Amino acid sequence: MHLKTWRKTGVQKLCHKKTCKLWSDWTSFTAKGPTTFGYQTRDRKCWYTGTDSCIQDVAVTILTASRVCEGPCRLDYNMTKHGFCLKLGATSAD
Repeated sequence: MHLKTWRKTGVQKLCHKKTCKLWSDWTSFTAKGPTTFGYQTRDRKCWYTGTDSCIQDVAVTILTASRVCEGPCRLDYNMTKHGFCLKLGATSAD
């Protein structure tokens, strides 16, 4: 097998395994102030119905992912690693 044929075959095999592009970056949070909620979105393009996903000559399907976010925390709250505001406290059992 010639190198040119081998390279084309290898690229086609990779394309058939990945019919979608990578996800875009998340958009900015829409939450504007403390104790408000908002959302973020991201998308990616996929070609599911084509005979050759390397060519991408068919209709594109756009997938969208969304997630909820909370605005900046008030000063007496802490932000969790997942972006939510949490107020920690202790009470006595007296």
